Amino acid sequence: MFDFEVQLRKFIVNKKKSRRLCFFMLILSFFTVYAVYALSLSSAVALNDVRVDFGSYITSASVSTLKNGAWIETSELMVGDSVKVNIEYTLDNNVVDSQNRVIYYDMPNVFLLEKEQQGTVRDKGRTVGTYTISRDGKIAITFNNDFVIDGEGFTGQIQFQGTVSCDLDKDETKNIVIGNNTGTITIKPEDVKTDISMAKSGVVSNDKSQIDYTLTVSTKNGTGGSVEISDAFTSATASAKYDKSSLSVTRVTEGGNRVTVSNYSPVFGTSGGLQKFSINNLPELKAGEQYIITYTADNISLPNTGNGEASVSNYAKATSNGKSSDRQIYTQVQNALVSKSGNYNSKTGKISWTININSQGSDLNGYSYTEFIRREFQRSLFTIYVSKELYRCIYNCI
Repeated sequence: MFDFEVQLRKFIVNKKKSRRLCFFMLILSFFTVYAVYALSLSSAVALNDVRVDFGSYITSASVSTLKNGAWIETSELMVGDSVKVNIEYTLDNNVVDSQNRVIYYDMPNVFLLEKEQQGTVRDKGRTVGTYTISRDGKIAITFNNDFVIDGEGFTGQIQFQGTVSCDLDKDETKNIVIGNNTGTITIKPEDVKTDISMAKSGVVSNDKSQIDYTLTVSTKNGTGGSVEISDAFTSATASAKYDKSSLSVTRVTEGGNRVTVSNYSPVFGTSGGLQKFSINNLPELKAGEQYIITYTADNISLPNTGNGEASVSNYAKATSNGKSSDRQIYTQVQNALVSKSGNYNSKTGKISWTININSQGSDLNGYSYTEFIRREFQRSLFTIYVSKELYRCIYNCI
């Protein structure tokens, strides 16, 4: 059965819902149109902004490097230096206004920032814009409209920190200028960490007739330049001479490969009657490489005075790229022919003396031994033991 009253009520309820929906759609359309208009207006302003290169308006630029914890202003930079750059500029009237709010400057491509920098621009305590500096030094400053609307000129400053970064050969330099009205800044190659180290040893032959020397020139990081070697005998209790034909130079790579070096010319000479030699312009050593120089010294001259001890003294030096390493070694070719020691016994009141003669078993033909005892001592016992040409004298004094 059709209920007229119920259907009428449903019709009224649906009518109200329809009116609400229409009202909501009308409000939504209004806000959509407003947002599109505002966005279009903003885009129009942005498109009308003209970017102004402020390089010609830079009045001063300074760079400083970090030395021992302090920033030191300089006009010479080295690749790898930590650097702080400070720029001051003065914009004339009408350079920036409401239609030209963005200024920019691309720094010379030698500065590398750790990351892009962003921040606010302040003038007399108030924020007047924003800035960005890309990692490769591209600066962009956008001023607020209310700050530049009248086109009045002003002075500004910007500062950043980074690292000097560019490719230069070791003898190459690069000159840069920041802006158009500042001085020249010179960029030099990185001061490569180079090093050189020397070790030296001498081994005496069994018959005491010669010494085999080994010089080892090494580097951890590379020498950074050609290598020079100098070697000389210096004054000592014994002397020797070079066997020039025995000189040999070997290059050892980081991997341990050995290559005989032949393109060198040693220069031999004397200083104070003692021999010396030098080798110049050996090729640069790379990281982990070595030069091993070997030679033999012979014609050893032994002393005929004193206790017979004999050592040959030798000094060697390796130099490269302003750095050097040197060694002085004494190679003993003969022990003392005679030595003496004494021990006092407080219980007996006696001194026991021990004299060692010819501990190395050298040929003592023509030698004589003399012992002097002070007059107040009396010799109570004197015994001589002979074993393999070793003479040992023991006596007690009271």
